[in-house]
Amino acid sequence: MPNVFGTIIHLLQVLEVTNVSTVVEQIVAISKKEVVDILKLSLVSKTPLTDFILKKKHFYDEFEKKKNQFEFNNGEETSEESRQMIVKVLQRKSTGEFLFVEGGVDFIDFLFSFLTFPL
Repeated sequence: MPNVFGTIIHLLQVLEVTNVSTVVEQIVAISKKEVVDILKLSLVSKTPLTDFILKKKHFYDEFEKKKNQFEFNNGEETSEESRQMIVKVLQRKSTGEFLFVEGGVDFIDFLFSFLTFPL
């Protein structure tokens, strides 16, 4: 596993965070259906993960209006519990900006599965 702590420290330095108490860590459970919603939201927002999790009004309302225009088939249905993934988020308290997101292998594999194209 990569040095996550070192990466976080470097990222905080790059983002000019000098006071660590202005940062909050959140653990968010995201289902596969919600990942698809985040990908859809990326069509109307430059910060889809932040907008989705924080439910930022402007982009989230735009997404909700357009949500039914998109249709995806996820294959066979499974239980909701087996479709959840855990994502850790490091967030700046003052602006709500996401500084760092850490997901498990299942979350990353699921995201990368959208990059594959059948020949």
